[in-house]
Amino acid sequence: NDYTVILDNGTKIEFDASGKWESVKSRAGKIPAGIVPAKIAGYIAEHYPSAGIEKIERKRYGYEVELTTDLDMKFGSDGRFIGLDD
Repeated sequence: NDYTVILDNGTKIEFDASGKWESVKSRAGKIPAGIVPAKIAGYIAEHYPSAGIEKIERKRYGYEVELTTDLDMKFGSDGRFIGLDD
């Protein structure tokens, strides 16, 4: 079973059966910084300082991140940058 929670500000969080978040998407622009792994947040702050994180998803290889600038990025499970997603 999966669970979906929609917060008052429109942020949508999907959880797996064990309660681990699978994806977080903000309709208001940026997702809460505490959700994003520190290494990923640091990489984005350094390389894309004017962009916010609009969506983050856990994938089998790590994470997929969508920025407010419409860039889609892939990160490994350890938070290292893999590349841009086409």
